[in-house]
Amino acid sequence: MVMFSRTGRILLLTQAIAAMVVCLLTAPVATAHDPECDTIMAAGDQLEAAFDQVEPQGYTPPGVGSQIRQAAQPLYQVSGVTAVDLRNWSDILAAKLDHDRRYLQEGSDELWLTADLNAARSHLLAARRYCTWSVYTTG
Repeated sequence: MVMFSRTGRILLLTQAIAAMVVCLLTAPVATAHDPECDTIMAAGDQLEAAFDQVEPQGYTPPGVGSQIRQAAQPLYQVSGVTAVDLRNWSDILAAKLDHDRRYLQEGSDELWLTADLNAARSHLLAARRYCTWSVYTTG
């Protein structure tokens, strides 16, 4: 079991709170089926499969960063807030996995990888909730 420092726990807590805020703010906005949701949901399925391969405290297979980038590619064709957030967090996670220094932060790589994976998953959940809410309110 990995024990996080106080800073790490605060970081994870703020990520969780941010994800809840995104969910609460985006779900009520959807009043009709958003045509971008077909793209978001398909990309989301591929992203989830790639996210499932990430092991912050263990072995992540090579090439998972590329899989995440490829799965997120369709999100560049849509402009919804949830899609853009999901795309950005997926890119941050992929950069971490590929050891790209664009998003370098001080501290434990394991801690930041865990936080970025949780943020990407939270934004995936927010995007799915937005699209599910969109279908539910028009159905």
